[in-house]
Amino acid sequence: MIRWIKLIVLAAAFMPGLQAAELSEEGVKDRIIVAFKPGVSLAQQHRILEAQGLKIVDQIKDFNIVLAQAEPGRAKTAERQLMSN
Repeated sequence: MIRWIKLIVLAAAFMPGLQAAELSEEGVKDRIIVAFKPGVSLAQQHRILEAQGLKIVDQIKDFNIVLAQAEPGRAKTAERQLMSN
């Protein structure tokens, strides 16, 4: 179902709207950046992320990039699940 997802691990500093205080190690902990292929609707993105227990923190709609927050300690698991599909 989510084979058309490409996961990109980038520094959270590239996401608009983040405050400098959030860029500390604690601020980016349990966050991942997910890039969706063109044509994946926002509703589909939400369903895919919710299935992995992720919540959208910020996004760049023009590039289908989402900064997502995982439950504490679950970012790596969510990342592996997204990349395996």
